[in-house]
Amino acid sequence: MPNTNNNSSDPSIRDLSGTITNVNPSTSAAARLGQNDPQPANQPTHPAEVDILVRSLVKESLAQANNNLQGLVQESVSREMEKVYSVINRLSDVVSKMSISEQNRIQNPTASSQNDIPRHQSLPQDNNRSDNYMSQVPQQNRDQNPNFSRRNTVTPSVLSFSSGPGIRVERFGLNFSGRPNSLSVEDFIYRLEYFQQHYRLDWFDILNEIHILLSGPAYEWFWLQQRSNNVSDGNSLKHGLLERFKIRRTCFEEMRDLLERKQLPNETIDEFFHDINSKRSKLERPVSEFEMISLVKKNLRKNLSSIVYSMPVSSLEQLRVECLEVERTFFHHDSAPNPPSNFNRHVRVHAIQEKDEVGNIQAFEEPKEIVEVSEITLICWNRQKPGHGFRDCTSAQRNLFCFKCGKQDTVTPRCSNCRTGNGRPNMVAAGNHRSSGEPAIQNPHPN
Repeated sequence: MPNTNNNSSDPSIRDLSGTITNVNPSTSAAARLGQNDPQPANQPTHPAEVDILVRSLVKESLAQANNNLQGLVQESVSREMEKVYSVINRLSDVVSKMSISEQNRIQNPTASSQNDIPRHQSLPQDNNRSDNYMSQVPQQNRDQNPNFSRRNTVTPSVLSFSSGPGIRVERFGLNFSGRPNSLSVEDFIYRLEYFQQHYRLDWFDILNEIHILLSGPAYEWFWLQQRSNNVSDGNSLKHGLLERFKIRRTCFEEMRDLLERKQLPNETIDEFFHDINSKRSKLERPVSEFEMISLVKKNLRKNLSSIVYSMPVSSLEQLRVECLEVERTFFHHDSAPNPPSNFNRHVRVHAIQEKDEVGNIQAFEEPKEIVEVSEITLICWNRQKPGHGFRDCTSAQRNLFCFKCGKQDTVTPRCSNCRTGNGRPNMVAAGNHRSSGEPAIQNPHPN
């Protein structure tokens, strides 16, 4: 008998041997012998011929099974590829629409891109979601409102297809109430337009949730206009807000507010500069940077303006930084005054004690004197500024004054208030230089 293990050397048998399970070589060989052998069926045949016939039958069976398997695989792959091609075609359509919309927006920024942005109804939606409220609106209300068919095509929870997970209106951080001291209507519309262009939102999407950004009188106004069907797109919304809440002011009034805006006593530098820039942005005629610097220097507090007025600056931002530095360096003692030195207290505390002794007798009759004594503060004799003594003065300029009483333009030996004794006229006081040609004391009445 020949070795049947040689069948594994055939590539076709080795590759597809796992797929053939019902092949009976002896039966197939007998059938093949009965058909092709001219000798009678009961006549014995040579074993080599039987082996050749079995090998040929196995090859034919494997080839047929391989063809059937390839047909099934190709059919399954073709169905999956059709699905993939369908998804790719849909994505290509969406990308082409977005590119066309972007080109139109760049060429004509003022035009509305309502028809260019891909709508959300092309995407599969979950009808079981609680925010899909469109199916809950009666059909008769849809027929009466001609704008309903255009508005209800967008799911209100998702406002931007190109922004990934979606942008909700409440994340804008805006709130407009229409009150005088709140956000102005011009600033509200500007920020709303910025978010609409930045996130590529449709105005119909914003109108679906615009009530979240409103409060107070603006909230009531919006629902009144919504009931009257006067707000149908972004232009009608902006026009209605301006007509209702814009404060009518002339250019002269805006300029006068800017010129008369002075820094308040307890107002910080940043708050003052922010309000100045806000008023400047409302002017129709722009003001140059040089004019703004000169205006701000004049409208600062006097103690601050006297220092920064002569500083050369090239922009408002540089002036703001210089003002902060001056305030931090020279005026931080004003908020927390230092305790008076022992030398400054020598004369004034003595005077306060004398007043306290007299005030103790009339404490119940004249309490105002006690209050006045407690309100005495230190005054720098060098700069005449309250809040610190002359020893703590940080000014580089030194003026003449009496160290005992603080009298200006004099020194202690020559002070008329602090000079002691019964000195005679023309007597040289202590601390003065004597001339070499004259005696120290001259008698005005010689004998």
